Amino acid sequence: MKQKKHAEMTHDERVDEFLNYFHDYNSSEYTLVPLILSAGDFFEAVFGPERCNQGMSYILGHSLAGDDPDKWREGLEDAQSLLLTEAFVGDLLRELSAYGQFGICLSAETTDSEAMVSDRLNELLKEGASLLALCPLNDWLGKERPVELEQTIMLALNRWELDHGQPVEPEALAIFGGVTIGRMRNMISGKSAVLPKHSGKIPALNALKWLDDKFEFYPSIWRTDRPDVREAVEAEDRVTISAPIFVPRSRDGSVFHPGLERAGIFTVGEKGFERDVPDFDSALEALQAMPTARWRRPGPNGGGWGLVTAVGWARFTRHELEMIAKSSEDKGSKF
Repeated sequence: MKQKKHAEMTHDERVDEFLNYFHDYNSSEYTLVPLILSAGDFFEAVFGPERCNQGMSYILGHSLAGDDPDKWREGLEDAQSLLLTEAFVGDLLRELSAYGQFGICLSAETTDSEAMVSDRLNELLKEGASLLALCPLNDWLGKERPVELEQTIMLALNRWELDHGQPVEPEALAIFGGVTIGRMRNMISGKSAVLPKHSGKIPALNALKWLDDKFEFYPSIWRTDRPDVREAVEAEDRVTISAPIFVPRSRDGSVFHPGLERAGIFTVGEKGFERDVPDFDSALEALQAMPTARWRRPGPNGGGWGLVTAVGWARFTRHELEMIAKSSEDKGSKF
């Protein structure tokens, strides 16, 4: 079957792709973890090892720091893939990634007006810029630092400029169009330049015209497209009506579902007190009985299985949960 062009994808289709492949589009933990480790070094120099270790272990929490406060650094490095799920900043970076890469507002509601979504995105961009300004990237990580955090925020900021007719940075345009920055530099340099450049940036009109036939680019649809509740209702009507099932939901929006078994076993519970349960229903009952539900799932891109913590509960039918599990398997990951 012919692959659908990115430009033709609806809001809901883009949300599905983003949630399934979030870590392909945002690996800001590669920047944040070294920053946190450097912050720990600073606090240790100021307050001493004992107080620093206790404080950092408390801030990170059990899921990220592990059991031993004196080994919070090792715990954080081992749990790196869970940082954006556990950390407060994860919601912000998810929103900015979805907007920067897919041209959507992840938290938009069906009835939101364009002005409401615009205001929301504007506030998110301000928060992202403020976060980046607080990070001592040069001083703590140096010039050869991981670029993921800066790239996430850069793409969102440049998407906003593009959406409002303002010039964009070549680095952002290269990523939008799926070309290397080296090729982009060649396209804006010399007498044979394909794209004009003014004050180091590319005018929005020229940038959009160049992006028009690029398969990799997702044109912004946040002004006009919203979650489609009608399709969800119709899909529900096509399956056997069953009692709703409430499953735990993690900070990144993923949920506990039947596809999260490993060798026929579901693993649930707090680290160090985990239980292996042979079937989904029994595992869900165990999670529902916990003060805070925790379960193991595979990391992004086929990574190791890590512990994830619930931040809330979501309502599904059994059919919907089975479809989530099947979708995860079809994409080669049960994340």
